[in-house]
Amino acid sequence: MTIVERRMVSVVMFCHFIAAFAALGMPPFFALILSQSLHNSNTYLVGWFYVVPTFFTALSSPWWGLFADQVGKKISLLRAQLGLSASFLLAGFSHDTELFFLALALQGMLGGTFAASNAYLATLSSGSTLARS
Repeated sequence: MTIVERRMVSVVMFCHFIAAFAALGMPPFFALILSQSLHNSNTYLVGWFYVVPTFFTALSSPWWGLFADQVGKKISLLRAQLGLSASFLLAGFSHDTELFFLALALQGMLGGTFAASNAYLATLSSGSTLARS
């Protein structure tokens, strides 16, 4: 593996970690977001907020897989990172429950960074070089 490929692997792994930290680190705070930022006392929505991104990921994953096969893994990874960033920005600026719900749905539909980064990393290294990288 060349130095450029090693750097690309490092950057993709770092972005993968940041996306995982952001996506998995937000749900424990849904109750606080709901009550303090969105001023909503319906605590049952916390469960829905937790399920919405997963549900929309399950719906959109086959389509994004086909997209990656047609246009390439690198473009798919960029699409996933930009989609996840846009949905996090929308979630951060949402002032009501409906917009926050939409942001979480978009996170599920436009995300997919984990699968996209794994697919892209698989194109960079394989076989014996995979164990050394």
